[in-house]
Amino acid sequence: MDLEAYLAGAFYHRFNRALRQERRRQQAVELVPFSQDPGQFPGALDLDAEHGLDRIVQVKEAVENMDDWTREVWTASIWILLERNSGTLGPK
Repeated sequence: MDLEAYLAGAFYHRFNRALRQERRRQQAVELVPFSQDPGQFPGALDLDAEHGLDRIVQVKEAVENMDDWTREVWTASIWILLERNSGTLGPK
C-alpha cells in the first residue's frame, strides 16, 4: 500500500468535508434575517452580558483541557466557595 497516496487521500477527504461544513454554516448564516435596529434586541448592546458569555466560554474551555485530578480539585473548590457564599451544601 502506498502510504503517501493514502495520507493524501485522507487529507483531501477531511479537507473537503470541512469545506462542505463551512459552506453549510455560511449558508445558514445568510438565511438568518438580520435587523438593522439593535434596539430591537434589548441585550444586543449589553456589554456585561457579552463579558459574561466570554467568561463562560473561557471557563468551559479551561475545564475541558484539565486532567481528571485537576478537574476534580477545581470542582470541589467551586462547591466550597458556593457553600461559603450561600450557606448551601455541596452536590448530593
